[in-house]
Amino acid sequence: MKPTKFKQLALAAVVTLATLGAPAQAAESRDYLLATASTGGTYYPVGVALATLVKVKLLPTQKIGVSAINSAGSGENIKLLRDNEAQFAILQGLYGYYAWNGKGPLAEDGPQKALRSVTMLWQNVEQFTVSTEYAKTGTVADLAGLKGKGMALGKKNSGTLGSNTTLLNNLGIDVDKDYELVYVGYGPSADALQNGQIAGMSTPAGVPTGAVTRAFASLGD
Repeated sequence: MKPTKFKQLALAAVVTLATLGAPAQAAESRDYLLATASTGGTYYPVGVALATLVKVKLLPTQKIGVSAINSAGSGENIKLLRDNEAQFAILQGLYGYYAWNGKGPLAEDGPQKALRSVTMLWQNVEQFTVSTEYAKTGTVADLAGLKGKGMALGKKNSGTLGSNTTLLNNLGIDVDKDYELVYVGYGPSADALQNGQIAGMSTPAGVPTGAVTRAFASLGD
């Protein structure tokens, strides 16, 4: 099994927040939710780490608390922010752009100008992992050679699926026609690859990524 990796320089993950309204009294505890993504990727453990840091550093002095929750990823996170079901979220930069400008898969919702970028977290790495029998060249040609095969490119309404679709479409691959898509998160994608239910998966994230590490540990080279 060989991975093909591409760096997407425009897809830095960012933490974004919606308008929080009037500040609470200093003595009152303010608790917020941080939406992340699939537990098998990078967003969730990083979100838990950020929430822990806030608890240790800010809760005692500023009365600010944050709890990390898993989600389908950037696409759903934008909706959670818009509906104030979460106040912070980790997003692919691409989806921050879509939301702010009302473009792409978020065009129907219009520009969402209440969003604010807090910080860049890391540069996303595109990790395409396919079974050894389909890794003929270790290049994009292998992805084109998977036509008709099962592929896991992310959950529905996820940034993973959205960015994978954008990237592959620009490489001449129509994911809806060329692949048998399986809409699952990172952990289940690794399970499906190990069980032979799919030929490959794509897990854009920071490295190392738990799902990829687990797949390699089980299947080897």
